[in-house]
Amino acid sequence: MPMVRRSAATNLGKFAATVEAAHLKTDIMSVFDDLTQD
Repeated sequence: MPMVRRSAATNLGKFAATVEAAHLKTDIMSVFDDLTQD
């Protein structure tokens, strides 16, 4: 799982640039938060 977390963290900025800010704050960040938890 560490490689998945690393890849997600590395590419979050690129992905965030392509989605709407409201969607990023409400949905994507919660998914990213789940990925960072063990």
